Amino acid sequence: MNSGRIDDALKELHQASLHYPDDPEILLRQGDTYRKAANLQMQQVLTQSAGKPLLHQVYGDMYLDEQQWQKAEGHYDRALKENDHWPNAHYGLGQTYLQQHKLDAAQKEFSEELSINANSAASSSMLAKISLLRGNPHEATTYLAEAIAKSPAEAASALGLPPSSTSLISQDTSRADEDDKEKTQQNLSQSRSMIEASAPSAARSLALAFLDGLFGDKEGASKAWEEFQNLAPQPEQSNPYERARVAFDRKDFEAAEKDLTTLLQVNPSEVNARYPLARTYRNQSLSVMGKLLAVAPDSYPAHQLMGETYESADEDEKALAEYRQVEKLAPDLPGIHFSIGSLLLKMNHADEAFTELQAELRQDPDHAGTNAEIGSILLNRNQPDNAIAYLQKAVQADPDSSPAHRELGRAYYMKEQYKQAEMELRRSLNDDPEGASHYQLAMVYRALGRTDAAKQMLALVRQIKFERYNEDERSTAAVQGIQ
Repeated sequence: MNSGRIDDALKELHQASLHYPDDPEILLRQGDTYRKAANLQMQQVLTQSAGKPLLHQVYGDMYLDEQQWQKAEGHYDRALKENDHWPNAHYGLGQTYLQQHKLDAAQKEFSEELSINANSAASSSMLAKISLLRGNPHEATTYLAEAIAKSPAEAASALGLPPSSTSLISQDTSRADEDDKEKTQQNLSQSRSMIEASAPSAARSLALAFLDGLFGDKEGASKAWEEFQNLAPQPEQSNPYERARVAFDRKDFEAAEKDLTTLLQVNPSEVNARYPLARTYRNQSLSVMGKLLAVAPDSYPAHQLMGETYESADEDEKALAEYRQVEKLAPDLPGIHFSIGSLLLKMNHADEAFTELQAELRQDPDHAGTNAEIGSILLNRNQPDNAIAYLQKAVQADPDSSPAHRELGRAYYMKEQYKQAEMELRRSLNDDPEGASHYQLAMVYRALGRTDAAKQMLALVRQIKFERYNEDERSTAAVQGIQ
């Protein structure tokens, strides 16, 4: 992992999990590594899809997963404006509307998707779901029969089947008002009774597995799912890409990962394999983390996982509470005091953060991030002499840390050691998204009497700010569908 060989790290962790399948620390490391692998693949997808409808499809899918409906709709609309026959964009729009209980709009989008991609089993399944929500069981099973004929695995996956041990099927009625919810419950209950009385078929079994899952009848859902597997056709796939798609729909993420990585080894630029691999890694991470929470919910890795999850969602108070639990259970765990200290610093509790960061240094005196954070706190306390010692250790431990070089440059500037300040600040210019290093360097040049150089730096600061503003504007325009 430390040398960037994520694929090799995943192989080692997979072997470890075979020997110790319920070990919390192995599960945490495995899940975290899959998450990092997913992020790495996604970064490459975004780079390869720049200027193409796929870029907006990817962003739409990401916002859909986060239930940020307006942003998702904006990106799907943008993909269709760039290519009005772009597959999966109408499907994504249909999902955003369905999850907001806008059934008419959702039905229109799924129908549009089928007009572009007649083989979309998922769209047929979603039309069946809408029919069930409206209390039309015959229409629902007709749609399901069509979906199963196209792809049994995709038809089931669209309905959240097979059920995951770490997730529940959603009725997608949370956005409906109370009257609609009551009516929907009646429709689903009546649909189930009528479908149960119908003749055996793969469509009947799939509908019952879905409905029983909604009503929390695990035994009934399991029985119906087993019937569906026995009745549905099981076509063989010789194409590795199609095999991977089927494996993904069946939630056999290990098989999907194997086929997709093989495809990318042959053709590294194949974005149609890289994007599903990113999603496969993400699902692997969620699956492993779900297992961790199931087998060891009170272990320190479980609390650490929850802390990281809350921190990623900017729920800082909840994240801090979880990290405190980790600290109680494993006070000597490397990195835990740094995690708490960084979070406290973000929450403007500098004194408490300083105490935690000092505790981390007692365990790991050369920790780059900890030395950098302490140095920053000391600078804000106007103690540049003390800060320099910590910041020098930070850049020695991590020479590529732009923030550490920037803070060290600021410390030298405060000490009026302008040559050293210039040297450190120049090392931080390549990673300066806000223009802070460029601005500080302009102040150094001004102090040195190099007026022209200072003006050039300030011009670059304005350019960085302008480009950042334009980037935000472009993002906003995409979210709003460029109305």
